Amino acid sequence: NEKGIYQIKSEKKNKYVFVSVPSGYEAKREGILPKLHRQLVKSALDPERVDFALDKVQGQDNHIMLVFGDIHLARRTGDQRQFRDFTNDVNDYVSSHSDNKIYGITLGDMTWDVYWYSNSYALDQYLTDANSITGLPIFHTIGNHDHDMMFAGDFETVTKYKKIIAPTYYSFNIGKVHYIVLDDIECTNTGAGDADSRHYNELLVQEQFDWLVKDLSFVPKTTPLFITMHAPLFRDSGWYNMGNAARLISMLKQYSEVQLFTGHTHKIYNIDKLVSDHIFEHNAGAVCATWWWTSYMTPGIHIGQDGAPGGYTIVDISDKKFKWQYKATGKPVDMQFRSYDRNTIAMTPEKYAPSATIENKNKFRSYASAYLESSSDNYVFINVWNHDPEWKIEVHENGKALEVERMTAKDPLHLVSYTAKRLDGNRNLSFPTSDTRHLFRVRASNASSTLDIRVTDRFGNVYSETMARPKIFSIDQYK
Repeated sequence: NEKGIYQIKSEKKNKYVFVSVPSGYEAKREGILPKLHRQLVKSALDPERVDFALDKVQGQDNHIMLVFGDIHLARRTGDQRQFRDFTNDVNDYVSSHSDNKIYGITLGDMTWDVYWYSNSYALDQYLTDANSITGLPIFHTIGNHDHDMMFAGDFETVTKYKKIIAPTYYSFNIGKVHYIVLDDIECTNTGAGDADSRHYNELLVQEQFDWLVKDLSFVPKTTPLFITMHAPLFRDSGWYNMGNAARLISMLKQYSEVQLFTGHTHKIYNIDKLVSDHIFEHNAGAVCATWWWTSYMTPGIHIGQDGAPGGYTIVDISDKKFKWQYKATGKPVDMQFRSYDRNTIAMTPEKYAPSATIENKNKFRSYASAYLESSSDNYVFINVWNHDPEWKIEVHENGKALEVERMTAKDPLHLVSYTAKRLDGNRNLSFPTSDTRHLFRVRASNASSTLDIRVTDRFGNVYSETMARPKIFSIDQYK
């Protein structure tokens, strides 16, 4: 009514009520968590009162959203120590942009459910570590590893998450942007808790579609949408990944601007609007890169299976316009690619996995088959991890432009900083080096020429390297 008093009939199925915070306001927060939802404790027959305190704020039309992909804290592989490097980096960024309104949002898998019990590290412990980030509220998206797989089916697996972190789906508004958080993990596990019982589908259940229809009914078609969910809508090949992707796309394509951020793969790839029928999807990498392994085994190297560094995305929103950059943890924001001189790469198992069994030496030969011997073909590889079709890559040798060719191959640095080290220790390859589609190559005229590499992103930012060759390939070179 005119006094702001409301009543809602509810079966109280989810045991909470949440608010979609309007533009120009912010929810109160506890640590990093904006308090968007409140638990319901009485039966459906008993009324109970819930209040949301909102603060009126200015300056939201221009704001920054920091996007944090998979974090996977589990009290293992020195992850809490490494995570402090990340939180320090975020705090430095926030303090150096004190004139901006800054918010954060995760893309799921903040934790690792199997270690909730074996390592006594769950959602509460994650919050303790994450609360070292100061000065901004952080919204949360649920991932498959934030479900409690000790319960069967889907509904009970999110009970702890809903009590401690946030709703599994909700919306809020900042400035002229409508934010939507979705849960595209439907658990189908048996509840046994072991590896063989942990199953899920990557899709949106009917309940969320019903809610999304209602939510969007209040949102004008000219309002930009910023959507997050854990599993990607598309694979990096451009094919659908999510089970009912076409249905979601048909609902969203009527909006003038849709920016979708997803995680789960620990890779970086962009599906632009030409492929996705209007939605720009950012599969936005991982804070933990290769589940915190590379820096644990190879200090100074923190990269994912595709060679992209661990880090986060900075999304700068001005009115209704979006700009973004990926930032590697502990590195300047202008570090946007890495170059390799193919001539100097020779990945023999004798050099990189000398203690491996014969079987594991052969495994390494298989993974590193493209790099086993040094080359005299004068190719230079360039890994441009946040590349999309509007980026431009230019390479000149003595003033002459070289032809740039896109390729699919494995990142050399990940091969030696993770795959080789795991095999050398005769351990399972849990997260082996994968093929990446954001690798490029040029062919120089000789082995010792200097190349001028110039990479321009879609917003006109230029990143460059003067590459003196031969460029030695070693772990120390890339720390």
